Amino acid sequence: MKIFLLKICGFGILLVLLNITLFGCANDLYYKSYDSYSIKQASYLFADSHGLPLGQDIQKFGIFNFSAGSDSYFDIKRKLNFLLDRRKIDTIYLSVDEHTLSPYREKSNNLDRSLFYATRHDYANIFSFIKAKLFHNIIFLQPKIGTLLKKSLLSRLESYSSESSKKPNKVIWEQLDRNTKIERSKERAYSQFDYNTKSDDLLSTLLEIIQICEKNDIVLIGIKFPVTEIYKEEIKNKNFGADSILEAYGHTVLDPRKSIVFGDSLFSNQDHLNIEGGKLFSAWLFKTINSSN
Repeated sequence: MKIFLLKICGFGILLVLLNITLFGCANDLYYKSYDSYSIKQASYLFADSHGLPLGQDIQKFGIFNFSAGSDSYFDIKRKLNFLLDRRKIDTIYLSVDEHTLSPYREKSNNLDRSLFYATRHDYANIFSFIKAKLFHNIIFLQPKIGTLLKKSLLSRLESYSSESSKKPNKVIWEQLDRNTKIERSKERAYSQFDYNTKSDDLLSTLLEIIQICEKNDIVLIGIKFPVTEIYKEEIKNKNFGADSILEAYGHTVLDPRKSIVFGDSLFSNQDHLNIEGGKLFSAWLFKTINSSN
């Protein structure tokens, strides 16, 4: 019995050490870039990948860009509560694009990564909170991390072959022919809007974000990001209505599409700005904010 217990303890120690090692790798590959935040500003931009091209260029306007690829309202609510535990917030700029209440965001989100920002406010009781935090630190229970580590290993092994060392040509949206642009726009629209109704869970979370802002006297401003003219035409009658909900609660929604044209040279694909586009959008945002003060 004693030998059996020693073996169990030894095996347990090996699992802990292996988990620590894998967590270190996962942190470098997956968590590190996401767990970056600032509590120095009083204003924050919350968005998914559409906000990334703005970078931290908007910090000169006093706004911290808290955007992350695939962020949903679930993740944004966690980030907001996290910040409120640490400082007073004056204003938040929230993405209310056509797709932000799409059911596809229920699966495509950062719930595993935004656990870093989760607070007691995000859970029904303290036990659920502790359970979630423990899950976050046990790599064996996170299949997405296992897939990511496997891909990273395979990528490193392939890098030794001469074929893999050739870098693929970067796709430049502006240089694609019109038919290809239309095809890619249709594919993106299908992935985001092939649903009959908006997500009830995301809607509920958006309403909670609105309530949190009202309770804490935070100015809430909606933001709609530019898309290419071809994609705009493709989604012309498709909108799950996050912008309308904010306006119904008396909040302003800023939409650059109504006042400025963003040409194809300012986009990396059908609905994401490139760095130059991000700079133009930042300048527009700064001008709009100042003119309204």
